Amino acid sequence: MIREIRPTEVRSWAVRASARMAHVRCQAGLVDKALARQLESRQLRRFTAGLPRGARVFLDEAGHWLWYMPGKICAVDIDDPAEWAELTHRLAAAEVPVGSRASGGVVQREGLAGSAGVAVATAPGGELQFSRFRGDAASTALAGAVDARLKSMELVAQLPAITWHEHHSSTVSLRAMSSVDLYDFLRVTAEELAAQQEATHPGTSHRELAVRARARADRKLPDGVSTPGHLLLSIVADGRVAGGLWAETDGGRVRIWNLLVYPEFQGRGMTRAALSALSSSLILEGITFMSVPLVATNTHAEQIFTSAGFVRARESYAVR
Repeated sequence: MIREIRPTEVRSWAVRASARMAHVRCQAGLVDKALARQLESRQLRRFTAGLPRGARVFLDEAGHWLWYMPGKICAVDIDDPAEWAELTHRLAAAEVPVGSRASGGVVQREGLAGSAGVAVATAPGGELQFSRFRGDAASTALAGAVDARLKSMELVAQLPAITWHEHHSSTVSLRAMSSVDLYDFLRVTAEELAAQQEATHPGTSHRELAVRARARADRKLPDGVSTPGHLLLSIVADGRVAGGLWAETDGGRVRIWNLLVYPEFQGRGMTRAALSALSSSLILEGITFMSVPLVATNTHAEQIFTSAGFVRARESYAVR
């Protein structure tokens, strides 16, 4: 039987939930133990005054749970497929109104192993978002229980374990971007990202996706090439700017937000060469962990990264 959490239970649940969310990300390779402890503390502070506005927490008889916000399953600890039919009907009750753009009713999705069907609650015309983490049975069960569309993924690797097998035909180096380099790089990468997202964001125009991508970049880089904590590097081949690389540092970790070789330079192994040069530089600085988020349709980039030892740590899904 599934029920909603009682106000008196929120504090004790929050302690367990915060610890689990940190553990799941650490197990997947998204954070190390030190960052996991910071994440756990940060999550716990969100529940100091109770549940955030709009939040719902559902519990089963064994104390397993799901934390839901409108349009998003934030975290889940239920891995029994038999409970999903009841649970998702509870999610439907959490939305007023609930349903698809066409019917205004609960969206019915095919369940696991020929089950009768799983009802998924979404806002009218909206999507239900959730993530699956590597090694996590609960989020894997959720991904299997609904007809979901993969939108993006995050790959991770330990830097000393990264290997590069392909040789490149040009001399490739990295240098700090100029403001002009950054302007060109962000313009091109916004268009590239929009093209990749057209399949994962149906109903949204290429132009709107490109504008959103550029706006996100501008928010993250308020000081341009001088923004603290960000590496903005031009890929230089035979004296010419062949592309660029944007990464963000956080202690012993680096996340690559964008890496692009411009069309006229593609097909020469420069992406691998640039990543190899970056990895060598970061290892000397004591950085041992790298991650990269990718749009689901960017299979070419995924192949490059997985050939070097990266693995999928997180997959982000949407159910309409």
